[in-house]
Amino acid sequence: MDSFTNVSDKASFVSARDREKFAHDGYLYTFDRFDSTERIKFWRCDKRTAHHCKARLHTSVATNKVLKQVNDHSHAPDGDRVEIAAVCTSIIRQVQETKAKPQMVVKEAFRHLPFPTRRKMPTRKAMWVRVQRLMKKRAANGEPLGSQPVDRAAIVVPKAYRTHKDGDGFLLYDTGLGDHDRILIFGRLSNGAWSNCMKNLVANATLDIESSLFPHVFVLMAERGFFIPVLFALLPDKQEATYRRMFSAAKEMWPDLAPESVSMDFDQAAMNAVCAVFPNANAVGCFVHLVRRMKTKLVEKGLLEKYNTDTEFARSVRMVLALAFVPLDAIEKAFSEFSSKSPKALGPILDWFEEDYLGLPNHFGSRRIPPFPPRLWSVYDKMLMGEYLTNELVNAASRRISSEFAVAQPTTWKFVDRIRALQEWSDQLYEDFEWGKKPPKRRLQFVEADKRIQQLVKQFDSDRPVEFLRSMADNFATEF
Repeated sequence: MDSFTNVSDKASFVSARDREKFAHDGYLYTFDRFDSTERIKFWRCDKRTAHHCKARLHTSVATNKVLKQVNDHSHAPDGDRVEIAAVCTSIIRQVQETKAKPQMVVKEAFRHLPFPTRRKMPTRKAMWVRVQRLMKKRAANGEPLGSQPVDRAAIVVPKAYRTHKDGDGFLLYDTGLGDHDRILIFGRLSNGAWSNCMKNLVANATLDIESSLFPHVFVLMAERGFFIPVLFALLPDKQEATYRRMFSAAKEMWPDLAPESVSMDFDQAAMNAVCAVFPNANAVGCFVHLVRRMKTKLVEKGLLEKYNTDTEFARSVRMVLALAFVPLDAIEKAFSEFSSKSPKALGPILDWFEEDYLGLPNHFGSRRIPPFPPRLWSVYDKMLMGEYLTNELVNAASRRISSEFAVAQPTTWKFVDRIRALQEWSDQLYEDFEWGKKPPKRRLQFVEADKRIQQLVKQFDSDRPVEFLRSMADNFATEF
């Protein structure tokens, strides 16, 4: 049980209530809050009540290093308390990371402690009560301790989930104990060696999982012959601040990461975060996600059945999507002419599309800036340059990821097991790239469809936009 010796040099501890503590120069501090950038942690002396101590500490989230100390302590340092906190934390972590019986862990811990330290420790019974409390708190589903914590802030990631079998880093970033908006990022640390080559990224932020701790997972894929998943982030929510913390963490881990484009869902919070952290990157929505948004809106408005049974209505819906193939300076005219001739049933869809993707008219004869202006969803230039409408490699990777994550009511660690499986698949893709293996050829049906669409785009006539939308709507498939 060597892990219970020489622990006094550790800085982060777990309190009796599973809250994060920090040791510095013989004093203990309790976590208070993050700063506005969420890159710095603020701590308060844990004797602030007993001794009215106003000493505070600032540490870096990324490095755990002390950045600043505010105010002097009103009491003397107590190295013994730090030593005891370190030992207690090691006992708790050992219980979580091994299959040994908790009773044996506590017994072995006390047996290896020097007598002076042992004399200052809580009794074995008190320590065992504390472990029992932890077991009840984190084993609500009847599985082994550590398999499903009940509080993000109290999670201690077991050793088995921090590294790969080859010793490379698996847990790449953790915002830390005490953070109720905890973020965990997994992947392969050594991938940072080629992060400067990650110029074209694809983000999958549409994955939601049945977990009260981390209900959202964000996957970032990089183009390297194939599209290879490089980061898997477990998130507490889909707020812009959360996305900013996640992308900032990626930038801190891999300083050479400087993407030129990030293709993603039409999520304004995520797009804003990309632009804030990577100002030189072009965040764009892809056509596939525009189609998915349309399906969601049809369901929301109760129009999906009509789409599937009414051929003309279905074509009108696709004509709305076909605006993505119109030159930017002609979209306004195309929408106006089409909406004046469209069926009445399409009204709710046109209202939604105009508000979110074109901008509502203002009092000055122009339009308000929409959440997703045309430059984010137009594929006109892309098709004019002969690029693909959709990328089957991205779609295939997304299907594989969704399949792996399709686990009913997963515990946190079972879900991380699925991430590990995906990382192994990602490693194989990268190995294939290094060996010179080429991606599979595109299926003929997609090649021919793209050729037809590219030809129609080249023939766009600004005097006949509705006819163009109708022709385009008949040349791309939307499976609702």
